[in-house]
Formats: sequence, structure tokens, C-alpha cells
Amino acid sequence: MHFGLYGQVPTSALGRFSISYDQGCVPFTVSINEIIPFDETFYDYGDSLVSTTVHTYNEPGAYVIYQVIQEDDLPEGKIDSLVLTLAPQSLPEFNIYTCANNQVAVEITDQTYDYYVAWLADDDSLVLAPGQQSDFVSFPTNSPSEITVQGFFEGGSPSCQRHTKGFQLLAPILPATISALLVLNDTLMTMAFEIFDNAPYTLQKSTGGAAFEDVTRLDASAAFIDFAVDDITASPCFRIITNDSCDGSVISSETYCTLALVVSNSPDGNRLSWQTDLQSTSPVQVYRDDLLIQQGYFEQYTDPALICNVENCYRLEQGPSISRTICLVPGPISNLPAPRDLQSTIEAEEILLTWALDDDVPVASYTLSENGRTSTFIANQTATSLALASTSSPIRFELSYQDECGNQSVKSKTTTPIFLNQGERAGSSALLTWNRYEGWPEGIKHYYLQRWDGSQWKDEELIFSGREIEISPQQSEIYRIRALSLEPTPRNSFSNSLLIKSTPNLHLPNAFTPDGDGLNDIFIPVGTNITVYEMTIFNRWGELIYRTDQLDTGWDGFYQGRKAPPGAYTYKVQFGNDETGKFTRSGTFVLLRN
Repeated sequence: MHFGLYGQVPTSALGRFSISYDQGCVPFTVSINEIIPFDETFYDYGDSLVSTTVHTYNEPGAYVIYQVIQEDDLPEGKIDSLVLTLAPQSLPEFNIYTCANNQVAVEITDQTYDYYVAWLADDDSLVLAPGQQSDFVSFPTNSPSEITVQGFFEGGSPSCQRHTKGFQLLAPILPATISALLVLNDTLMTMAFEIFDNAPYTLQKSTGGAAFEDVTRLDASAAFIDFAVDDITASPCFRIITNDSCDGSVISSETYCTLALVVSNSPDGNRLSWQTDLQSTSPVQVYRDDLLIQQGYFEQYTDPALICNVENCYRLEQGPSISRTICLVPGPISNLPAPRDLQSTIEAEEILLTWALDDDVPVASYTLSENGRTSTFIANQTATSLALASTSSPIRFELSYQDECGNQSVKSKTTTPIFLNQGERAGSSALLTWNRYEGWPEGIKHYYLQRWDGSQWKDEELIFSGREIEISPQQSEIYRIRALSLEPTPRNSFSNSLLIKSTPNLHLPNAFTPDGDGLNDIFIPVGTNITVYEMTIFNRWGELIYRTDQLDTGWDGFYQGRKAPPGAYTYKVQFGNDETGKFTRSGTFVLLRN
């Protein structure tokens, strides 16, 4: 196709001079053709009079060229003029569409120029108007696979930029991809997509069943589009289609439906509802404050994890479809979560309770139950511990709270700290007993008896079964019980500490044989936990024949340097320690001789 690019030569108002073009793009050089010659001629190109007939404009705008003739008695005056309009350089935008048999179409997407020329090859070109798409034409196979487009103004200079694009002949027309379908509000949506520049693509909306209607034509240079929809609450579905102009077939993207989220208050929590895309293989994901809290194939959900006066923001996602974000402050709450992980231990002879709360619940007050008796206390909102006076009796604790809006939580699980007690003593032995610790869901792995060594607690003995142990301390000792939880990361809980005083214990033989054979030659008691001691021995007539205050010293059977006669003797022993005082014991024993 051949055509004339340029119109009539622009001539000045009085016909005295002309230029090649009076429109174009900067930089733009004019060369004056003086139609009528004069002896002295000057030109004003916008700033001063000069004699040169060539001038270059570098800035866009509308200009007037004035010609001034230095002669008198000119019938039409000395000044002639010509107007020219100059535009900035603007790269013309266009799309290239291809199909089989080397067929190519050019679509002008630009609106800057009056018309456009598309060169398919040196001698093969198309003239197109703004926004026009050409018919499919055969592209010369012996030419480079590229098309150049240049924009022109009517009667303008060919000084505006050319835009060259390469392409691939026989390139397949690919389906569009929808990567996000986001609801912004009740009427506005955003879609992110990927399309290609070798075919036109159109966004469509479902109108019921399998029917669709066009929404808008898509720009291949864009990555997303905002568009209005008047029926978002009906969860319309969308797709992007294109046509293969060679065979007329429709090529469609996947179809995705709108997630129209509705959020409302209920006593059980914030209630969410929507219509889901039943054809989708992706589950619906429910987010609260950007945290995934639930997912699956359902169309309603009630969020129970609410905080008084704290706004929660929800959104849904199913594949690329994303609902609008809706924020809501909860109304009255009937199922505030209970304090979690209520634990108890005894430290420094105080019961220490600790617990955890969900999501920084705004606590106004706590209610503590001790064996069914309740008391209310005010705590700092962030406090999660409480110290109470210790006792020797087991106490079952439960905890609940009231938030700042007057909502009452359910009670926590029970915890019972360990209370260590001493049973009745049998001689020097003491029986220690304790109650079962409560508070660990997984239960208890072991109990340990611990002893205070003056600087730290040390595990004394592992209790394999039961909750009692018999001990015989050689001196007064402080004991407590350590419980170990049956968890991957074990925890400890400690009982109260208990001072077990040492009890003096003394055993005396009922006979001895001082015959020098090294066996039972000395009448000597055996005792433990004794720091105060005195033993006296009397014969049958009541005479004192032996006395000692050393526990490791006994009577050897001699009296006044002679062997005492065999027979019965009487002893009297006073013994004890600083903690228990003195005890007195009397009895008889027999001295035997061969």
C-alpha cells in the first residue's frame, strides 16, 4: 500500500514565504523558502530579528514566525507571518496479534497522533487511526519479524519517534491467568492478571448459569485493573477470554468467583458467612488480623476467640479470590476463653499460682475458687501470677475472670499444689506423706524427695510409686517434694518445706560375757542422734559400780580392779539432744562368766 504522507506546503499569510511542515515533534528545524525575494529580509523566530532562514525549536508549543521586509511603500505592509505547532516526542503504543499462515494484525492503542503508519516491511505498510486494529494480513517471510509504527499529525513532519517491536510468527494465543480477584468494597474490585500482546483480551462477568457478559477490554501492558460491579453480594464469577482470529475459537482463563464476606456479632463470637465457589479445588481460608485461623470447604464460621473492645479484622481467600477485609468490635461475649495452663507450686512458703491468657484479654478482675470458696481480686491486666499464704492442707484452685465489658469467662482447669506432712514417728523413723499434684494434662512422671543441704536443694530419692516415704535422719533436716511433669519439656512443682527433727534412739543389750574372747566383752549401748548422755550401773545391793558420759565407752565387767561376780545388774541411762531434751531409761542386764 502506498500513500501520500504529507499535505500542501504551508505558506505564510501574505504568500511571501513557506516552510515544509507546520506540525511535528521537537527538536524541529524550519528552513524558510522565500517565495518573493526582497533586498533586506529579517525573521523573528520568537526572541529577536535575525537574517538567517534556518532555525531549530527544542521545546514543544505553538510558535509564530514573523518575516520583516525593510522596504517602503509595500501595499500589504512590511510584516508577514506563519503559525506552526510542535509536540513533545511520544513513543506510539501498539499491539501485534499473530495467527497461522504468517497472518499479522496491528492494533493502535495510542491516542497522541492524528494517524499512524505501521511498516511491516520496507514497501509494505498500513495506515491506521488511533485505537484502530487492522485486518490480518500476510507478513513477508523474508523480512525481520518486527513491526515499526510512527505517529503523524495531519500535514506534519515525519520528525516524531518511531516504535519498533519484535514478535514471533505463528506464536500461539495463550489463555490469560488471573492471579488475584480482590473485593475492595461493596461495588469496587481489583483483578491482577497476565495476558499477552499477540491477541486482544476481554474481562467477562457471569450473568447466571454459563452466560457471561463483557466488562472491559484489557491492556496487555497492565498487571491489574480496578472495575466496578453492582452485584458483589451475589458472588459473581469472572474470566478473561480472547479469540483466535484465524479459526474464531474462544480461549478462556480459569473462572473464579467473588468471595462476598458478611460479618456480624453473636453471643458465641463474630459470625462470618459467604458464598463459596463450589467448583474450586482450593479450600476457603479464614484470616483474622492476617493470621490463618480456619480453612476448609464451608460457607460460615463463628470466631469465638474475641477480646472485649478489641476490633478484629477478617478476610477470606480461596485460590486467587480474596474477600474485602471487614473489621468488627465484638458485642456481648458468652464464651470468653478460660485462663489457660493454671499451675501451682510453693516457693518461700507461699503458694504461687501462674496462668496464661489468650491474646491479651482485657481483664478487669479475677475470681479465685479455693476448695469451692470464691474470692475476687483486682489484677493488672498483664499479671498472670498470684502469691498466697501456704497451708498444710490440700487446696484445689480454679480461676476465672471478668473483662472490662462485664463478660464472664468460664473457669480454668483445676490445680492443687503439693502439701507435705509428717505422720506419726516410729522410733527414729518419720513417715512423710503428700497429696497428688493436679494441673498437668499429661500427668506426673515422677516425685522426688529433696533435702536442703544448707545452700541448695538436692534430690535425695526418686519415688517410684505411691506418695509416702519413711526417713530416718541422723540430724534435723529440711525436706520437700519435687514433682516432674510427663511432657516433652518437663516442668516442676514443689511442695512446702518440712523440718524433720532427729529423734535420739538408744539400744542396750540384756547380757554380756566379759571373758576376753573379743565377743560381747563390753556392756555398751548403741545409739543415734544423741549428744547428751550419762550411764550408771548398780549391783544387786544398789551400789554404784560404774559411771560414764561417753556413748562410745562401756563397762568391762571389773569393779575396783577385780572381776565383778556374775549375776544381774541394774542400769540407768539419761540421753537426748539439743532439740528433744533428755530421756531416762532404766533396766537390768546379766553378766555371764564361764
